[in-house]
Amino acid sequence: MYTVKFYKGNYSKRQRDANGDQAVAYVEHHFDSSASSTASYAVVVTGSNASQTSKNWGRWYAKAVADHFGTSVGGANGLLVGGWNGRGDANLKYTNMPAILLEPLFASNPRHADIIRSDSGQQELARIL
Repeated sequence: MYTVKFYKGNYSKRQRDANGDQAVAYVEHHFDSSASSTASYAVVVTGSNASQTSKNWGRWYAKAVADHFGTSVGGANGLLVGGWNGRGDANLKYTNMPAILLEPLFASNPRHADIIRSDSGQQELARIL
């Protein structure tokens, strides 16, 4: 059995609060957007100081989402250490536990948007995680 807790505040506050609670894992979740309505890949961002556990978890998740929803894997085999040009690093770099930032689908892609809005799509993303 596990407990899911949602943290509020800016990135560093959420991470400090999770550290204080001795969380065993930390997940941020975003949906990408692109000028292209056909953008289609799954990627996971880890902090620049990420453990190998975080990197392995991120690569596994990106591949599982890509396989399930028929997209490709972005980044370096599904992983972007530090994020796009460092964007994303602050989301995770203050954690004391395995931490990943999920970017599984594109809200600007009509097919992905349908998945994102649907209860079944949200359940499938949660199941994969």
